[in-house]
Amino acid sequence: MRGLSLPQSGSVRRLLHFAGNQAKRAEGGSIVLMADKDAQYKKHGFCHVLPALTRWLAIEDVASVTVPERDLSDCFLVKPFGDMK
Repeated sequence: MRGLSLPQSGSVRRLLHFAGNQAKRAEGGSIVLMADKDAQYKKHGFCHVLPALTRWLAIEDVASVTVPERDLSDCFLVKPFGDMK
C-alpha cells in the first residue's frame, strides 16, 4: 500500500493543521486516514478505528473484479472535530 510520503515532520504538521481547520469548518466533521506508521498522527490526536471491517471494489487490469473484505484496524485512524452525533 503506497500513500502520500511526507519526509519532514513539519510538512505533516502543516498538512494536519490544514485538514483540521477544514474539518472544524464542517461542524462535526472528522478526518479519517490510513497510515502504516501511526506515531506522528497519534501525537496529533488521531486514534485507531476499532473494528475497521472494510470492503472495497478491486479492479485489476479491467479483467478481474473482486470485493475483498479485511479488518483494517491496524491502519485506519480518525480524529473527530466538534460534536459527533
